[in-house]
Amino acid sequence: MHDDHKHEAGNDASNPWADRINEAYYDAMGAAFGQKTRERINWMCAHARGNRVLDIGCSQGIASILMAREGMAVTGVDIYAPAIEYALAEREKEIESVKARLDFHCIELAALGAELFDTVVMGEVVEHQTNPVRFIQQGASHVAPGGRLVITAPYGLHPWPDHKSILFPGHVATAIADCFSIGLIEVLDGYVRVVADRRDAGQAGISSEVVLRATEQGALESQAKYYESNATAQALAKEKAELEARVAASQGGAASLERQRAELNQELALKAQALAFAEQTLSEARELAAQESSRAGEHALVHDKQAARIQSLLAEIAVQRSLSEQASEAIIGLEAAKNEAAKQIETLKRALDSANRELELVRASEIHQKAEHDSLIQRIGMLEHEMATAREERLCFSQNLEVAASTTASIEAERDEFRRRFEEADAQVRLVREEWQTQRNEASAATKALQARLDSTKDKLATTLAKQATETLHVERLEASADLLRNQLKELQHDLVVAQYKRHGHYAHLKAERERSNKLVAFARELHEDNQRYRHSAALAIGRACLGLTSVRGALQFPKAMLRAWNAYRNRESGSTTFDPIKLPVVPPVVLPPPPKAAPTSPAPGKSVQRSKGGGTAVPPTQEQHSKNLSVIGWRQEIEPASIPVMSVLDEFSRSCFAPQSSLVEPRPDNWEGLLEACSPKFLLVESSWKGNYGSWQYRVANYANPPGRELQEMVAGFRARGIPTVFWNKEDPVHFSNFIDNASKFDLVLTTASEAVPRYKERTSARVGVLQFAAEESLHNPAGSARRNGKVCFAGSFYANRFQERRDDQLMLLDAASSFDFDIYDRNFQPNPAIKSDFAFPERFTPFVRGRLPYDAIGRAYREYRVFLNVNSVIDSPTMFSRRVFELLACGTPVVSTWSKGTEDTFGNDLIWHVRNREEAEEAIRVLMTDDREWRRRSLAGIRAVLSAHTYRHRFGQVCQMVGVDARRADPFSEVLVAAEVATPSEAASVLGSFRRQVMAEGTSKRLLLACRGEVEVASVDPLVDIVHVGDGGLREVIERSRRPGRQRMLAIISPFGVYGRHYLQDLLNAARYSGAALVGKAGDGLESSQYTHDVALDPHALLINEGVLPSGVVDDILRGNASVMRDGVRSFATDSANFLRVDSVADSARIDAVLQQMEI
Repeated sequence: MHDDHKHEAGNDASNPWADRINEAYYDAMGAAFGQKTRERINWMCAHARGNRVLDIGCSQGIASILMAREGMAVTGVDIYAPAIEYALAEREKEIESVKARLDFHCIELAALGAELFDTVVMGEVVEHQTNPVRFIQQGASHVAPGGRLVITAPYGLHPWPDHKSILFPGHVATAIADCFSIGLIEVLDGYVRVVADRRDAGQAGISSEVVLRATEQGALESQAKYYESNATAQALAKEKAELEARVAASQGGAASLERQRAELNQELALKAQALAFAEQTLSEARELAAQESSRAGEHALVHDKQAARIQSLLAEIAVQRSLSEQASEAIIGLEAAKNEAAKQIETLKRALDSANRELELVRASEIHQKAEHDSLIQRIGMLEHEMATAREERLCFSQNLEVAASTTASIEAERDEFRRRFEEADAQVRLVREEWQTQRNEASAATKALQARLDSTKDKLATTLAKQATETLHVERLEASADLLRNQLKELQHDLVVAQYKRHGHYAHLKAERERSNKLVAFARELHEDNQRYRHSAALAIGRACLGLTSVRGALQFPKAMLRAWNAYRNRESGSTTFDPIKLPVVPPVVLPPPPKAAPTSPAPGKSVQRSKGGGTAVPPTQEQHSKNLSVIGWRQEIEPASIPVMSVLDEFSRSCFAPQSSLVEPRPDNWEGLLEACSPKFLLVESSWKGNYGSWQYRVANYANPPGRELQEMVAGFRARGIPTVFWNKEDPVHFSNFIDNASKFDLVLTTASEAVPRYKERTSARVGVLQFAAEESLHNPAGSARRNGKVCFAGSFYANRFQERRDDQLMLLDAASSFDFDIYDRNFQPNPAIKSDFAFPERFTPFVRGRLPYDAIGRAYREYRVFLNVNSVIDSPTMFSRRVFELLACGTPVVSTWSKGTEDTFGNDLIWHVRNREEAEEAIRVLMTDDREWRRRSLAGIRAVLSAHTYRHRFGQVCQMVGVDARRADPFSEVLVAAEVATPSEAASVLGSFRRQVMAEGTSKRLLLACRGEVEVASVDPLVDIVHVGDGGLREVIERSRRPGRQRMLAIISPFGVYGRHYLQDLLNAARYSGAALVGKAGDGLESSQYTHDVALDPHALLINEGVLPSGVVDDILRGNASVMRDGVRSFATDSANFLRVDSVADSARIDAVLQQMEI
């Protein structure tokens, strides 16, 4: 393998075209080139078979090493000495078993002689020969009967200087047609790939149609690459022309830059003169300093003498301290001997207690007296053996005590006491034999009494179980009724909230209608007065009189009509004209029935009744108090006992994320004060919301020229007056900083998602300022139910045709790259009518991919459904601000391909987020994630782990509480896990200890191991996190039962010496226990991919995490016994991914564990 990239020359200049296959395999020549190299080498290694393999042209040895790791004995040969030296150096990095199967030689092919191998691999070496057919035949001659030949070589013409021949599939077919049959011949990514098996002469043969098909495939692929290269060349030519134009423009400004340089040179000369003057001043200061230094020398002599005296005193103190420490060590040693003696006495006591229990068992059987007698005699013999052992230990301790006696007299007294107790114990053992016959008779009576008590207990137990079953059925019915009532209560609460919002709207509408009605009445009165003036006007009277002249009667009445007009005019001028009053429609009033009179009640405890100075009547509530009480009538606010009440103004997204962390009190502008007094929140949390709390705070949080009210400022002032902290979180920074700064400056604490906005806030406000990033809510954003994905790429968001030009260009690049895959787009501003043009509509070329709008309640499902999600960043230079969907997607286990931003890179690096800067990188990233299952799975698990361990709203809420001084610490059952395991041999114990110490826990989470040892297993461990106990017949269940603490909830993990556990195994299970809500979490017992991230499936008993706090009593014991019925009894289980765990048949040694971890650990 050779690369066509430029590199710096190495130490060896004899071969300018040296092969660098290992470096290419590990991406040293670029990620895309490395990916293709890995696929080709992995393909060769996968087709090797048998035990012995010959790697011809092994180069730096990566293929040989990979096959040796998989158990094959590999011989690699190459004629280039530096490459073999490199391969040998790489061989030394492998474990001993791999090195033993791996060998490299710097020889030509002919030097191998007639040695045969099960597989011969010729990877990219044939093209370097002048006669490729002859070289292939030479390599094929080393294939054993029934063996295999694997070849890869560039297809056709590759103008690399070291390529000496052109290779087509026909050359390979010609070389091996006599003795081989081709299993596979194809052209892929510009390389001929051949797999051929040696056959007998009669069975060998190669179809010309197969060779022709492979040749045609390579020709088509070459033509496609030619047209792609041609298109790239045209694009580069266009880019070159643009760059040349930019260079010409830059040269035009060179003259002005030259003039600026001259001005700077003049300024530099002036500064040089100032520098010379400063240096002269500095030299004068140094002379003065030298004079001062000579005077200080005299003082230093006196100081040195004092220092020497102090050093001598310190040395004496150190000697005394050393003697004191030696004396303390001697005392500690004596105390240890004393404690050991006490432990031996306790051991003897336990032995005596065990003997007494054995005697009581002997009394229980009258029928087998002789057998019981023999058993007792045998037990007494064991005790005598233990006594003999104890005597030897006593002798040893006596020697230690004699040595200790020379140091202190108190130890001598303790030794005598030990001897006295030992003699008493010896005497008690002798008394066992003497009392045995007497106690046999007593045992018979006790046995009968116990049998009677047992029968009575069985009857009581049956009665109790029947009663319990009845009560359980009753409780289940009550719970069903309670659930129904809760659902009805929630519906009523929702209806009440809607009704209150409507009432608030009706009040506003009624006020507006009253104002409008008053204006209409005033307008009607004006019209009525104008009408009355017109009806009583002289002009109207004269006009009517003139109209009457058309008739004889009108002509006769004309003088009278003119007289009436004259009188009307005179009356109007004198003001004596009377107008008819306006008649408005009468609306009957709505009369409400009077409220029922409440019975007089006494004041609540602790509440005083205000009375007047006369001492008789209570002062009635004020109108303001009436308004407060009225505003919260019917408001049902449930405050969980263990949660923190917080008054909040949030949008829909943030509400769903902060609600699981606290009890949110969500006021309207008209009832915040009533809720403040009723619910006593710990602090106020307001975010930069446009329609906070279901739209009730619209136009009140951001800055507007004519806001509908000042309720937000009044609410903040009310909290401050009561000494309750206020927090404002601007999640719209830096784009909408100016929209919220005025209101944000009134809060005690201002939090922003963009750290670069912190200095701007400090300039505009005296409040404390901090950073609060977005996060994921683990109950909403998690991989549960994501085992079956649809295999598609998705983008969900908006498109801006005339805004954010840089974002638009990045988005088009990313969408164009995804267009060649199975791709869906969800448009936040989707317009179903294509005739309506909008600046938010996606370009027409993406219309076939648009699937409409994605509602909020379907976002989480989409996150878990798609294989890859795309992300575009509007803000690219913020260290902390980027879209919340990045956190949510990673928590759901969905890899993200994103345009670059500083925030995503600083927070997650370039591994969790696949950053791309052009279309080629984007296409490569999407292709790898769509086709490489192992890489997809690695990024998926790493994303889940990174977010759920540090970037959830549980972490963010704790951060806010800490900054405002509210104690948010609660008993967290997931913060501590007890790991329990049972072992029977030292090797099993070593395996369990290794698995436990390998576990890496997240911050704030701790682990502890309870190691139960059977038989005579002795484990030496000084780890303070490991508790070692010896168990009897009860086994691990008995030890776990003894370790329980009443009232304390904990997580219990079961591991086994017959399992290999990766370093993230335990933390991944804890994360799954949090978001799944299951009582039992582990690895799927069937190991199927479809069982991952699934509830209620059978789990492997060697990989369990049990939430003891949510399980009824006795269920944990059933689980430890392997009782499968607990799954049918309503115990929910959850299977995580299958990574980081593998069950083995026997205890694995360290070499095998390392090999297994390398394969399955993620």
